Amino acid sequence: MIRFSAPSKINLFLNVFAERPDGYHELDTVFYPLRSPADRIGLDFPADRTGGILIRCEDPGVPADPGKNLCGRAVTAYCRAAEIPVPAVDIFLEKTIPCAGGMGGGSSDAAAILLRLNERFRRLSPDTLAEVALSLGADVPFFLNPIPSRAQGTGEKIIPLPRLPETLPLLLAAPDFPVSARWAYEHWTPDAALPDGNGERLAKALEENDLPRAARFVGNSLSAPIFRKFPLLRNLKDSFLENGALCSEISGSGPTLFALFPDAASADTAFGILAAAFPQIRFLRGF
Repeated sequence: MIRFSAPSKINLFLNVFAERPDGYHELDTVFYPLRSPADRIGLDFPADRTGGILIRCEDPGVPADPGKNLCGRAVTAYCRAAEIPVPAVDIFLEKTIPCAGGMGGGSSDAAAILLRLNERFRRLSPDTLAEVALSLGADVPFFLNPIPSRAQGTGEKIIPLPRLPETLPLLLAAPDFPVSARWAYEHWTPDAALPDGNGERLAKALEENDLPRAARFVGNSLSAPIFRKFPLLRNLKDSFLENGALCSEISGSGPTLFALFPDAASADTAFGILAAAFPQIRFLRGF
């Protein structure tokens, strides 16, 4: 059995534009990968079966049906593009990334599966693999090479940002409920668009390690309806700011919140205070 991990991400910046005729939205985002939390994946190709995908996961929020699970769909999409029969595949998922939490857990798992399949079968070029990834979801191509990046288009135009810091003093709050990405995009309105160029300004400030300036450009044009629907998230954001955060925002379609602090020491202090104040919330260090 092959064992590997799949990292998470946050969107330090997410600007959503008008819906296209194909149903996708144009976007501009700054992806920032996190080594923790990360999912653990086991992948096996049993010799006693001729085909079929089996998915095992103890998290009840993860579907076992390969047609509904993004990892299962990744296997099918890869084999279709590679023009090979679907082999017998067993996938074992150990989830620590919140499901439907805006941290890309399903997308990361799917990308990791695509990479391991291509290592085994060596049938697809990097460009074709990226096309397969995009067919599975806008975040999946980023996880083929999860380094700090800016993504545009529908997620296919990825611009690496190698000069960004390897770690940032981040805290995460992961409530125990999902938010559907479809719901978040359906409730997006054009007046929520963020100023043009803020993604570039954010990246520049981070490259210069100017965290207070970077905090001014953190934003998410999907967040307003999510905050309205879930007042707890607004309370968490206010608590982050009251305890020293430079900024706090929802990642992706939520509900996970992240907060950027001036340094690791202030983030650690806030961690202890907030974990005690909100015992029902899972708080995580992102550094």
